[in-house]
Amino acid sequence: MLNRRLLLCLALLAPALPLHAQEGGAPVIEIFHESACRPCGEWEAQLRANGFTVRRNEVVSVASTRRWLAVPENFASFVTARTGGYIIEGPVPPALIRQLLKEKPVALGLARAGTPAPAGQAELMFWGGRSAPFPAAP
Repeated sequence: MLNRRLLLCLALLAPALPLHAQEGGAPVIEIFHESACRPCGEWEAQLRANGFTVRRNEVVSVASTRRWLAVPENFASFVTARTGGYIIEGPVPPALIRQLLKEKPVALGLARAGTPAPAGQAELMFWGGRSAPFPAAP
């Protein structure tokens, strides 16, 4: 009975546990997307080309994954990821993810809607349903 309770508690806490930020020197990012998502594969290739270790998870519903990770719906995109204790919603450029991991702001994560995103489109840090622009490195 105790083992069952322990497993249940661990399963409920899993979304809150940070993913290891480094694996063999490379940042690890865990991606959740539906199987027929071609833009997701393109983003995954960009991440790998920029030195990330990608863990790919094909899911039945990205919306369910977002709810599991407690991502506010107003930041929803077609792909969800997590790295270093942050949620990445949408195809955020690898350079901004690295900046996020380096600066470690108090936020749930970064969001970017759409594909392809316009060059000047701002990424948003989000927490508790609110957001603020995430400044890009000069």
